[in-house]
Amino acid sequence: MRGLGMGHIHCPKWGGYSTGSIGRNRINGLHEEWAKKQRKTLLYSGSVVNMSKGMRGIHLYTGKGYGTVTTKMLNEFDGTNIHDYVVHLGNMDKVFFDYRKGKSDRNAVIDQMIDDLADFLPEYKASEINYKDLYISLPALSNDITTIKNVDDFYDDYRSYMRKVEKTCIDILGEDGWKFRIEGFYFRTETIFPIDQKISSTSPTSNKMVKLLNDIAYRVRKTHKKEFMWAPYYGFGTYAENIIHNLGVIANRTDIFDIICIQPQYYFQGDPYRVNVDKVFDSADSQKVYDLDGDVVGGGRKTSATALIGVTMEGDDNYRKSRSDRFDYYVDTFSGIVKEAPIVFYAGSTHNLLNNNPLFDAINNFYEV
Repeated sequence: MRGLGMGHIHCPKWGGYSTGSIGRNRINGLHEEWAKKQRKTLLYSGSVVNMSKGMRGIHLYTGKGYGTVTTKMLNEFDGTNIHDYVVHLGNMDKVFFDYRKGKSDRNAVIDQMIDDLADFLPEYKASEINYKDLYISLPALSNDITTIKNVDDFYDDYRSYMRKVEKTCIDILGEDGWKFRIEGFYFRTETIFPIDQKISSTSPTSNKMVKLLNDIAYRVRKTHKKEFMWAPYYGFGTYAENIIHNLGVIANRTDIFDIICIQPQYYFQGDPYRVNVDKVFDSADSQKVYDLDGDVVGGGRKTSATALIGVTMEGDDNYRKSRSDRFDYYVDTFSGIVKEAPIVFYAGSTHNLLNNNPLFDAINNFYEV
C-alpha cells in the first residue's frame, strides 16, 4: 500500500472533498465508485450514460509472458489516485489472432487469455482494490497482409471470447462483480490497417477492420452492456498522415468506441514528434481529433460520435534519465485536463513498475487533482 502526500483531492464524479492521505483517498475512491454504480444502473436499465470522463487509469499486464499480477502487487495500488485498470491478458507478441495460423490457433489464443483472466481475477477479488474498475483486453490482430485482407473472418472469434470473459467474471466475481466492476472491453491493436491507406470519412466501415470493430462494438454494448475502449497511437513514421486520419475518422465520425486515449509517441519516438503532444492535447481538450495541420479530421465531429477523447501517458525506467525532458513535457501539457478527459498511463510491465518507486510515485502525483 502506497502513501500519498497531504492536500485536498477533488473527486470529479462525486464532487466532494476530504482530508488525510491513504484514508482520504480510499474514501474518495469509494465515493467515485458509488457514483459509477449509479450511472451503471442507468446503463443496465437502457439509458446510455458514459462514466469515464474522469478516468485515471493504468495499463496492467498479467498472464503469459508477464506472470500473474498477485494480490500483494495489487495492494500496492491501494490508497493511490489510480482508479481504473486496463488489464492486458498475456504478452501481445504471444497472444494475437493470425489468419495464417488457422482456427485452432485462434482457439488456443482465446483459451490462453481466459486462463490468464481466471488466474488474475481471484487475486483482484482478494485485493484491497477490488472496488476499482477493470477493462479487459481483447485479442490483438496480426499486421500481416493475409490477416488484414481476411480480418472480417474474426468476428465469431471475438464474440466467443467476450462470452467466455463474461462467464469467467461471473463465475469468480459474481453477477454484481461483472456488472459493476468490469467497466468494459479494451481493443488492443493500436492502429487501423492497412496503414498505407486512408479510410473513407463518409463510409468508414467500407474498411474491413473498421467494419469488424463496428460489429464488435455492437455486441460490447448491446449484449454485454459494457464500454469499448481503445488506445491508438498518433501518427509517426512513413504513414503518419494516414494513421492520424484513420484514428480521427474513428473518433470524430463513428460511434464505435466510448473511450479513445491517444498515445502521442513523442516519449518513445523522440524530438520529431514533440508536436504530437500538442495535437493530442488539442484533441482531448476540444473532444475532436486534429491532424498535424490543425484541421479537424473528417471535416468535423458528428453529433452521433460517441468517443470521449483522452490521453495515454507514456513512461518507463528512463523517465528521469535519457527521456526526462519528454516525460516532463507530457506532465506539463496534460496535467490541466486530468479532470476533463480520460487518461491512462503506459509505464511498462506491472512487475517492473512496482519495483520503480520514483516512476510509480510520479504517476500517482500526476493524478492528484
